[in-house]
Amino acid sequence: MLDQAHRWQEDIFLRLTEDWSDQKRHDFQQAMTDLIERSYAMDE
Repeated sequence: MLDQAHRWQEDIFLRLTEDWSDQKRHDFQQAMTDLIERSYAMDE
């Protein structure tokens, strides 16, 4: 079930960003990862 949820998320992300370049998509994913990591660090 978890694998199915991940595939669904990836599909939605690709559909939402279909007119983005691969670089823009990568940069966005990296920025989101950085924000999440920073939010975890604030909880410590």
